[in-house]
Amino acid sequence: MSKVMQVQIALMSAALALPVFAGPSTFCNPLSIPGMPIGAYCRGHENGTEFPKDAWSQRFWNAGICNGGTMKQHREIADPVTYVEGNTWYLYPSLGLLWKSENCGGTWERVDVSDRNDYAPAVAKLGSRYYLCTSFGNIRVGDSPTGPFTDLGPFDMSSFGPEQMPGTGDPALLADEGRLYLYWGCCAAPKALWVVELDSENPVKGKGNAKCLMEYDEAKYPWLNELIEGVWAFRRGDTYYLCYATGNTINPDYVWCCSKSSSPMGPFTPQKRNPFFATTKGLVTGTSHGSIWSDKDGDWWINYCVAVSAYHGFERMIGQDRLFFDEDGDISVGSATSTPQWLPSSGKKGDTGWKRIEVVRTDAWAACDDAIRSWWAMPREKREAAFFFGREATVRAFRVIWRDLGLDIERGVKPGAYQYRIDRREGGEWKTWLDATDNSTDLTVDYREAPEATADAVRITVVGAPEGITPALADFAVFGN
Repeated sequence: MSKVMQVQIALMSAALALPVFAGPSTFCNPLSIPGMPIGAYCRGHENGTEFPKDAWSQRFWNAGICNGGTMKQHREIADPVTYVEGNTWYLYPSLGLLWKSENCGGTWERVDVSDRNDYAPAVAKLGSRYYLCTSFGNIRVGDSPTGPFTDLGPFDMSSFGPEQMPGTGDPALLADEGRLYLYWGCCAAPKALWVVELDSENPVKGKGNAKCLMEYDEAKYPWLNELIEGVWAFRRGDTYYLCYATGNTINPDYVWCCSKSSSPMGPFTPQKRNPFFATTKGLVTGTSHGSIWSDKDGDWWINYCVAVSAYHGFERMIGQDRLFFDEDGDISVGSATSTPQWLPSSGKKGDTGWKRIEVVRTDAWAACDDAIRSWWAMPREKREAAFFFGREATVRAFRVIWRDLGLDIERGVKPGAYQYRIDRREGGEWKTWLDATDNSTDLTVDYREAPEATADAVRITVVGAPEGITPALADFAVFGN
């Protein structure tokens, strides 16, 4: 065998040894999740239906900009839990319950299309079995992260001990050294957070008495704001972390807090930095209630809700960012990102350095005001919008956040995919930058990398939309340098 052939074979072997990922090398918040479900609280109601007059409903409908006291249908996905096996990431959010990514979060495929009304999933693997439960719901078990899951029934609260305690709202499951623990919040004062070890052979029952881990005490926990909810528990080394949300999901100041312990049953002591994650201004706000996990390379991630609240307080999307630990083992995140970040599959970490290109002239200002709650509706006679930068830029990616105006599945107006084309202007000439006129994927948030190019303006032209829907841009962003 010649030396040339030996080198060629060695190079081929090295290439085969490297993991091969399909899809993009970056992501951008809010995440591009296909088939976002219809909001739970507008299901079964036509647009124009008066919303209930009770105080609870008034509070959540009035959180948005919905006028006239009537319901409008919207999309909703929230409270994400991510479970990882190798390069495959499994995403369990409220409603719909399961999406899967084979390329470490690059692209997502919807697995469960049942549109269940379950909120706040919790997932854990114990031995070879996968356990799933939801807020105030039953516990289920399966032999695969994708199920099918067999319903084992509701938790037997009488087996949790003699003390009176509330139902299991916003639960978290932790599998640790052959044992399974259940944490939950959404509890009335004075007792805020609870934990119980479950019987691993029959997890509807407790194994020993439940413990209250935290009480509502503003002197001890000055960052508390309204209900304690969105519980998440995990272990790193010899430290157990108990995270929770406070501030109410309808508000931009919905935040994450954390306590630590050397035991899964506590006691837990607040870490020095609390809240450890709060993003209250910009496109991505209300960044709490989600999960924390490590990928196959040992890097840590956090995902969370993103507040929309245009029509209803539970109208949300999902965000994701890297998470770090300081020298004391305290969690550190910083602010949520809304510009492109590197995926694990890219071989890089952190921010790409691609910025949102500033727009100096457009007729669609509501599409570039850095706010999801406002939008620009495309005129029926010309479904097109141009955005001028004022100077040339190197463009690399874009994000469209659609608003499905007129969505009303009770009257047959259903969500679906948008077909469109993105043009760029270079030297006074318009050229096609990315052609999605054959798009068949329903993406409320459509983030895409595009061929690197030069432009002093871009233009989006919609050529197809779901029947009965008026396309509207809640956000249109071009990223580059």
